[in-house]
Amino acid sequence: MRSAITTALVLLAALALAACGSDTPPEEEAREAALVAAKTEDPKVFCREMVTARFIDEVFDGDLKACIESDVVEENPGKPVITTVVVPEKDETKATVGMRIEGGKADGLSGHVLLVDEDGEWLLDRFETDYLRSIFDISIDRVDEGIVAYDSMKACMGQQLDRQGDEFLRTLTWESMSDQKTAEEKTIGLAEKCPGPLAEAVADEITGGLLESGKSSPAFVRCARDEFAGFIELLDLGPDLIRGKVDFGTVAVLEGLAAGVRKNCSGP
Repeated sequence: MRSAITTALVLLAALALAACGSDTPPEEEAREAALVAAKTEDPKVFCREMVTARFIDEVFDGDLKACIESDVVEENPGKPVITTVVVPEKDETKATVGMRIEGGKADGLSGHVLLVDEDGEWLLDRFETDYLRSIFDISIDRVDEGIVAYDSMKACMGQQLDRQGDEFLRTLTWESMSDQKTAEEKTIGLAEKCPGPLAEAVADEITGGLLESGKSSPAFVRCARDEFAGFIELLDLGPDLIRGKVDFGTVAVLEGLAAGVRKNCSGP
């Protein structure tokens, strides 16, 4: 049987270890945890060891497997730089960490994340709204093909996202990680609110190959682009075209437009 002295020594040792652990300020512990989470490229480690259950609940409806199979982390994430760490005096189990990313696929990303201390371990609990907005700003800026690659569409899409509330932005972020089809439909919905830029972008896509073919003059291509853009906006064809809904009726309309464009842009 363990003696009273032995028991007392064990308790004293435990208290001493606890005291040693408390020497590290919570700000430093939160800072280190944020750096490690931002650097990881392994979704299994991230989802199982670096985030709270609340994070999994909010982002993935409590489905750990969905988190692991998502794009919540990526290869070559860049170098995280911690800019601020704020721990409230009245609750040292929470820390708001500001960071920016240098290099990698997320270069330029900046904003705040919330970490919480659970049983002595700091875990990522939430991406704050400014962090999410930064994700979308960078994503839009780096699109280099398709409709959103055009400067006018990038500007308009950025404006549309700025007008959305926090809940819409959060939901779209989570869906982009786990439900691509729904996220794509919502993104198209935002694009529909840019009828002018959308029509111009679609017209550019339609006429883009004319100059490359060498069979049309720059003047003809400019004219054709303007004509197509005007009619596409007037007839509200942009949303269906970017959705790929090109049925027989739409084809007939486009053929009629093409005939008119050839006539109007070929000169006397």
